[in-house]
Amino acid sequence: DEISGQKARTTSSQGTKAWGDPNVAVLRCGVTPPGPTTDQCVSVSGVDWISKPSEDDETTWKFTSYGRTPAVEVLVNRKAESGNDVLAAISPTLSKFPPKSECVGAEDIAG
Repeated sequence: DEISGQKARTTSSQGTKAWGDPNVAVLRCGVTPPGPTTDQCVSVSGVDWISKPSEDDETTWKFTSYGRTPAVEVLVNRKAESGNDVLAAISPTLSKFPPKSECVGAEDIAG
């Protein structure tokens, strides 16, 4: 399986998958689901993702699935690949698992 022409490769950690060498994207299953947040949320193929720069590395963008338990975290090398392209490749698989909640914006809250 591939993401934007980058083949999946073996990782040393359980519950992870990586594409490209050097890494284009790294997926980690079983992360703690995020709670309500003001961070940006994007929806790709019916899957909501919390989107923010990685705290450890300015070249990495971190996406965490929202509303599904357990959550999935995807780290994307911004210099190598578009986050949208990576999420477009991963989201169809996650969409098979029904969400328990979804992102809402200020416009969705009755006031």
